[in-house]
Amino acid sequence: MTSPTTADLDLVTADLRVLLPATPLPWPGGYPDQAELALIDAVLSIRARYGQPHNGVRGQVARWNTHRGGRANDLRVLADTDPATVLTNRQILAGGRIKPDVIRDAARRLVNAGLVTAGDVLAHPDQTRAAYTATPGLSNVTHDYFVMLLGTDTVKPDTWILRYLNQLLGHSVTPAQATALIATAAQRLDRPAREVDHQIWQHMRSRRAAVTTIPELDRTDR
Repeated sequence: MTSPTTADLDLVTADLRVLLPATPLPWPGGYPDQAELALIDAVLSIRARYGQPHNGVRGQVARWNTHRGGRANDLRVLADTDPATVLTNRQILAGGRIKPDVIRDAARRLVNAGLVTAGDVLAHPDQTRAAYTATPGLSNVTHDYFVMLLGTDTVKPDTWILRYLNQLLGHSVTPAQATALIATAAQRLDRPAREVDHQIWQHMRSRRAAVTTIPELDRTDR
């Protein structure tokens, strides 16, 4: 079941009404018209720290953007070359493959489905989801983050979103239920879903700073 109960939705909406700033804040992220950067970010962010502009996921994305001269909107480049020649991340995902190999695999699947640019991806959401999630190691959660980075107003139900809802509601929710709860509450509050997603993320990270037992995770898959 993905539809939120009225009681859960009322509780989430009430809490977000207090949590969100009075003045909507722009979502500080994304790569409009840069499909390569969005795909790299989506894969590298799995179980990783996002970092600063010079390190972590952000640093890796910046390396690729520099390599591409700021023109990174052709997934055929990622499909036809080895991203590991530029990206230094060697973290292993499901199946024992390093993240650059997963990026290339996903790019190939997207290109084979006729999805080359950011415009292609956004124009064909069903084909994009099918190609992306067919890649071993990638899930619906990071697919949603991939299209969010390109401009889709959605939610990434990762560690922090799930933890926020589980603590608030007193019971576990699935990623699909989390997406429905946050998106519907955002609609009630007349806020973009991805802005609400980011505010929850910031809130939970600020709480983590005072609780050293919480793992050092960021925009993670689980």
